[in-house]
Amino acid sequence: MWFSRASILTAVLSFSIHVAFGDTVVLFEQPGHPVHELEEKVKNLKSGDIVVFSKGKEFKLGPLINCGHTTCIFHLANTKERVIRIPISSDSFVKRNTTYSIPDFINYLIDGKSLLDEQGIPSVHIYESKRREYAVVDWVDSMGTLEDYLLKPSHFPPELKQKMRDELFEFAYTTRGVTSLGDFRADQLHYSKDQGWILLDWTDHHQQFKFNDLFTSKNVFETQVFSRSFYLNAHFADQKHAEWYEELKESLTKSIQSARKDDVAMRAIRSCLKFFAVDTLPSLNQ
Repeated sequence: MWFSRASILTAVLSFSIHVAFGDTVVLFEQPGHPVHELEEKVKNLKSGDIVVFSKGKEFKLGPLINCGHTTCIFHLANTKERVIRIPISSDSFVKRNTTYSIPDFINYLIDGKSLLDEQGIPSVHIYESKRREYAVVDWVDSMGTLEDYLLKPSHFPPELKQKMRDELFEFAYTTRGVTSLGDFRADQLHYSKDQGWILLDWTDHHQQFKFNDLFTSKNVFETQVFSRSFYLNAHFADQKHAEWYEELKESLTKSIQSARKDDVAMRAIRSCLKFFAVDTLPSLNQ
């Protein structure tokens, strides 16, 4: 088949424009209600595409970062500091006899943020969101996850490894007020040179620590990291690695328990001060 130079040039220019400017892809027409072909459309998204959500809200995409079980994460074209999370499909799945709708995981992220902020637990900031549709959050330049740190500590230079340990204890301190965090896993906690340890993903299924359960409640590392079969059956590089892991696990638990005891003591002191202030001040005025 013969093509003229003009037709070839036109085709090349058309392809170049398509790559440079991308397509406009509608993902949500009505609030919270994805289009029927959502999975196929999200699967084919690329850098340069403009995605459209309900009420005409648009974002221009940068490169794809990754796709997980519930969302795909893209850089935004107009800023390097923010990324957008989009539901991977409109499907549902069943886990432990509970049915979950994939777009609802955007809601879980939004609803679970307030407790993290109240407790001071470092987590990516949500700049903008729309329920069941998208969330725009911080981009974290990760140097590794807690999973990497636990299973491959020798991959980090000694000075950095120690810094990561020190800052892990700082992160652990912020979790003293909870016994579990929604969907907390070692691969969800990332380390950044500028931000230290920071949580990238979560749901809203948190459980708070109760002061009456000081001696029985466990912490998030005990219940959601070290207790997982993946770590219980981990194959360590050598005995030294295994001993390092056990020492870290024990030290983290002790540090969180110590912080909780301090909080309980401070709460008791405040209660006493409040009691005496209320009961004794009137008599002083007689």
